[in-house]
Amino acid sequence: MKKNQTIKVLLAAVLSFSIIAGVTNSFAENTIEPIIQLENKKLEGNLANATAQSTDINTSENLTKVKSAMKSGSITLRFKFNNKIENGSEAVGLLSLSTTETSNKYAVLGVKRNSETADQILFERRSNFGPDIATSSISLESNILNNTNWHTLTYTFKETDTTNSNMTVYLDGQNVGNINVEYTHFNKVKDGFNIVTLGGVVVVDTNPLKYPMNGSMDIVQIHDQVINDDQIKELHTPTDVVELPEMTKLWEKGTKINSGEESDDPDGVAVSMHRIPSIVKTDSGKLIAAADARKYHYNDWGDIATAVRISTNDGKTWGENKVVIDMPTNSNFDKSDDFIKDDYYPNSKRTQSAVAIDPVLLHADGKTYLFVDICPESNGAIDATSTSAYEKIKGKYYLNLYDKSNKKYTVRDQGVVYDGVGNKTDYVVDGYNAETLTSTSNGELLKGNNKAGNIYLNGSGNKSGDLHVLKTSFIWLFTSDDDGETWNLPRDLTPFVKEDYMKFIGTGPGAGIKAKKADGSTRLIFPIYYTTNGEGTNLGSQSSACIYSDDGGKTWIRGESPNDGRIVNKGTDEERTITSQTLNNQKGDSTYELTESQIVQLNDGRLVQFMRNTSFLDADRDYGVVQYAISEDYGETWGQVYDTDIREPYCQLSAISVKADLDGKGSKEYIAISNASGNEYSTKTLPHDTKKSRKVGHIRLCEIKGDELNVKYDKTIDDGGFAYSSLVQIDDNHLGIVYEKEGYIMQYMKVNFDYLTENKVNVFSPKVKSIKIDNENKVVQANDELAIKVTFDQTVFMVNGQTRQLDLKINGTNATAEYVSGSGTNELIFKYVVKDNDNGEIAVSIENDAIIDTVYGQSFDKEKNNNKLYTIAYIGNNQADKAKDIPLANAGGSATIKSTKALNALDDDSLSYWTTNVNGAYFIANLKSPSTVNGIRYLPRQGNDEGRITSYEVYVSSDGNTYDKVAAGTWMASDGWKSISFAEKLNIKYVKLVIKGAAKPSTTKQKNAVASIAEMRVTGTSTFIKDNLDAEITSRYSTVRLSWNDVASAEQYVISVSDQENGTYEVIKTIRASQNQNEFIYECGYGKDYYYKVTAKNNDGILDEQILHDTQVSFDGLKNNSIINKIFEAGITEEKDISAMTLDEILEIQGITVAEIGMINDLQKAIKANKVITFLGGGEL
Repeated sequence: MKKNQTIKVLLAAVLSFSIIAGVTNSFAENTIEPIIQLENKKLEGNLANATAQSTDINTSENLTKVKSAMKSGSITLRFKFNNKIENGSEAVGLLSLSTTETSNKYAVLGVKRNSETADQILFERRSNFGPDIATSSISLESNILNNTNWHTLTYTFKETDTTNSNMTVYLDGQNVGNINVEYTHFNKVKDGFNIVTLGGVVVVDTNPLKYPMNGSMDIVQIHDQVINDDQIKELHTPTDVVELPEMTKLWEKGTKINSGEESDDPDGVAVSMHRIPSIVKTDSGKLIAAADARKYHYNDWGDIATAVRISTNDGKTWGENKVVIDMPTNSNFDKSDDFIKDDYYPNSKRTQSAVAIDPVLLHADGKTYLFVDICPESNGAIDATSTSAYEKIKGKYYLNLYDKSNKKYTVRDQGVVYDGVGNKTDYVVDGYNAETLTSTSNGELLKGNNKAGNIYLNGSGNKSGDLHVLKTSFIWLFTSDDDGETWNLPRDLTPFVKEDYMKFIGTGPGAGIKAKKADGSTRLIFPIYYTTNGEGTNLGSQSSACIYSDDGGKTWIRGESPNDGRIVNKGTDEERTITSQTLNNQKGDSTYELTESQIVQLNDGRLVQFMRNTSFLDADRDYGVVQYAISEDYGETWGQVYDTDIREPYCQLSAISVKADLDGKGSKEYIAISNASGNEYSTKTLPHDTKKSRKVGHIRLCEIKGDELNVKYDKTIDDGGFAYSSLVQIDDNHLGIVYEKEGYIMQYMKVNFDYLTENKVNVFSPKVKSIKIDNENKVVQANDELAIKVTFDQTVFMVNGQTRQLDLKINGTNATAEYVSGSGTNELIFKYVVKDNDNGEIAVSIENDAIIDTVYGQSFDKEKNNNKLYTIAYIGNNQADKAKDIPLANAGGSATIKSTKALNALDDDSLSYWTTNVNGAYFIANLKSPSTVNGIRYLPRQGNDEGRITSYEVYVSSDGNTYDKVAAGTWMASDGWKSISFAEKLNIKYVKLVIKGAAKPSTTKQKNAVASIAEMRVTGTSTFIKDNLDAEITSRYSTVRLSWNDVASAEQYVISVSDQENGTYEVIKTIRASQNQNEFIYECGYGKDYYYKVTAKNNDGILDEQILHDTQVSFDGLKNNSIINKIFEAGITEEKDISAMTLDEILEIQGITVAEIGMINDLQKAIKANKVITFLGGGEL
């Protein structure tokens, strides 16, 4: 599907010259070595620079080689321009031959870039016969060369006879032209040349550099033979890339809308921020995009209108900003300042307006549907009341209104308002339609012929209605019959889809679908979600669902939620079934909420609902994941909720079903999913906010086989801020996406499937994936030659016009590694030889002046590279070696920031960390037992150098009160382990690291600077560590307690159980040594005769293991106890049920005595204290 460049051959010349195909028979199978190869040319458009950059080619020997290649051979140039031509045109010389004798004699291979017309590849020859100028050109599509992308251009020359030669030009892997010309004309000029120049033509007149080039050349290759197709393909691979996505700012800060609302600027309001995108393609091929126009601030309340724009050319340009709905705003709403002065959530400012929010589009059978949430004057969803807002009287729904005394009224036919006992009042809702349940005036209230405010305004402003609706949420539906140009009056669907127990109900948002049913009929489906059990400003517990229509949008029904009948904690003692109505995030259900969703239909008819959710709150997860459920009945009910492997930072996603040929085997069904991936450094021990970072946008192409979702292709489309999005399929080769981008921009991108399945290129700056040497343990010695491999997420080109180097820091001292190879691939390789006087840690910094570009000209962004320094090696000893670490029991220190607890530094999770204000910062490690201590090891925060410790002092103590200083020094702010050693100190229980300095961004003031630790270890010899395992077992009624000592070099302890000593053991628990946990209590049940195996392991295998036998009292023995026997006979056999027995329940036991009641009370206490064996043995509780 790769897009071929359209070319036309123009013979606009006094002389015609030939550009021919480079296929030969003698070289088709073998690679031909170049006779000249140059690299790393930075061209600045002036004579001095062009002369300097051409020094190594501008020799008499090379001049002869270039002339020879122009007769029969090949010339390849890989280049880029620094700027795009915005107006007019520009001719640029890439390689030229000229003379110092006259200005009228040269030959140049070049290009012509045009701002409006087609770009061209040029060959121009001028002789010393006055006006004898010959130009041949090849026209390309516009903007093929007028950009800052990297390009590869190959000319192949073949002499056909003494008077003719052929030349073929290849651009970025494509054969772009073939022209036949007379070679004899070239003979007129070639013999007199004595200058070869890159980046222009050296001429002898008032303009010493003709056709100057501002840009770079990565490779110049000259061959004395015609290179074959395979070699051309290899040379062009780095720039033979897919079609670049087309991007348009659909909305941005300051885009104006004009709804005609009173007190708005009559020339239009410059909108602060557009949010919540939706996009559809109509049957006529138009694109309609909708969004919130958050006029004065970005919160989910306030003066928000719904705006749409229409494109007739697949998103290249967009029509005017049309307002579909702008709810009334009260007189006291502040329109004087921009939202930046407001604080965000919760925010009581600027709530004095009704609001339309969260648009969702659907186009089906020539009609466009638009759903929005409507909230009256309030803080939006968090202020909502649990109600449907309607009551049903004689089979009809009537909207409830309330006065200031909270007396209830209803709006009936013709908008007439009735009081609570059914009497007609003087109030009328202007333009009210009892069928649509809305009014043409959006709720203007009349009393007699006088205005009485608006029913959707309820505050202290003078536009508030004498009567008003409750603060709750509504769903309105608009339709358009002309592809979004005009919109019909809205219908309120709330009473048909919302129950009184629901606090909030809202759209997906994103887009709806038209589903096809097995009987051939169709169903319109919109995603929704709603909340229950919310009180006050608590939003409540969220559940996703859908509403659907089987009659073309006339009537709508709400289907069940995947939370209805959902089994949670399956297979555990906590297994239970929940429903959307009983779900309560205040009572243990916080991880089961399903919120904004999108629904797609598969070829087999099933629906799949993809859901934003609260899985990020699960304490056992490092991050939240996208969840989905499948419906077999077109959205009426849903099956099990499944996890995916797709990160979900609590942000709406978009999902659509697409048809595409991605593997050349024909069109197949895929599901395209767009969403933010969030913070790659999130982990379960960090605060929840780190899991909710809305950035780094992906489009994934997935397949569902059975019930399992498989991601086939995953493409990052934006590496910056990325929030809500909406996808649409444009044609067989393209998707469109509208998404919220950082900088208050709503971006539209048209992207082809080739780009989404290609991993070599991206439209944003390259990112470092890894920097390493081949030595896995990173330990090197003097005189070792290191091959340092810098791997990027896409193909890169490295140019600076001088010596390409990589900056190193060796124990804080600057050094450099020399470039070896890799420009034009995703891996740059550098060489460094370790010197005799080098010591300590070797780290890499990508901070030099070299240009590291992608094929699209996006440069490596040093500011976004938060890691800064990458540790690649240690000279002499491995500072990451944990062989001498001793057990730590606990940790503490100065006050933490953002709940990053000190124990994070002991959890063996490199992504978690402890952080504190650097001023007065210290960290204390508590040892398990008094030990001999001789050093510490420290791992800095990963992925971000902020807070990495740069200077320190170390103190030790045996009692936690008196500390002795044992070390001080500095560290590099790199990401690798650091270690320090000091003289052995005996009987130490506490080690304190006092932080004297830490890395910080240049924009951070010292008072706000932080210090951080990812992992901390103490080295030495511990009395708690033994070479062999010594485990014990203690029976406890229905549990057993297993305990053991630390084993030297153990990395984990595995607990397993079997009913036979020599039987098969099932693993029941694995505990990392770094968890500092040396016991495990197992709920085995009453009277079990089990064997337990405790195994100490590391990566090399089993270090030691021990089998223990549970000797607890048998079940029959328990029954011999009279009290327990009576309880069992009463049908109470569970420990938790015995503990929960009330006095009334105890008295119901047949034959119970007063003494036995006391014994049961003792048994309940024993259960709670975990001392049942003591109770049975007659011991003191």
